[in-house]
Amino acid sequence: MSTLTTTCPQEIAATNHKKQTAEWWADPVYQAIAAKRIEGETCHYCGQRPATLPHHDEDWMYLTKETYYDPQNMTPCCGLCHRMYRKGLVICPACRKHYILRSSEKCRWCRGLMQVSQKTGKMYPRSTTYRRRHPCGKNLGQQRCTQKIVCSYSPRKAEGCGAFVRRVKV
Repeated sequence: MSTLTTTCPQEIAATNHKKQTAEWWADPVYQAIAAKRIEGETCHYCGQRPATLPHHDEDWMYLTKETYYDPQNMTPCCGLCHRMYRKGLVICPACRKHYILRSSEKCRWCRGLMQVSQKTGKMYPRSTTYRRRHPCGKNLGQQRCTQKIVCSYSPRKAEGCGAFVRRVKV
C-alpha cells in the first residue's frame, strides 16, 4: 500500500478511517455478527427488499470496535437504500418508492408534480420548468427584437421578423 503524501488533516483522518473500517469488515467475527443481525430481515428503510448488509446510522458508532460490532447499532438495509443514504438521499415516507433529499418531505410524485402520459404510460413533469429560447437573432429579451415588434417563440412564425436569423447547429 502507498504511503500518505498529503498534509491535510481531513484527508489523513479519512484515509485512516477507511483503513480501520476495512479491517473491521474483513474480520470474521464481525461478518458473523452482521450475518446473524440481518438474517431473515427486510430493509428497514424501504421495507420491500431483503436486507443484505448492516448500516451504521450515526458517526459515534464508528468510534470504537465494540460500538461498531454491537448488533443494536446495526440497521438492516438493502444495498440500494444503503447506497442512496450514503449519497444523501432517503426513501419517500409517503410512497416508499422514490428517493428524495433528506430535507424534503415528499417526492414529486406524492406532491402531484408528475403525471402519466396517456399514450406511452410514462411519467413526466406536470408543468414545464424551462423556458423555450427566443428564435430571433436580434433578441432584446422578453420576446422583443430590435424591430420593436413582438416575435413569437416559434421559429416558423418569427421568420416574418426582419431581424430573424435562423440558428444553425454547429
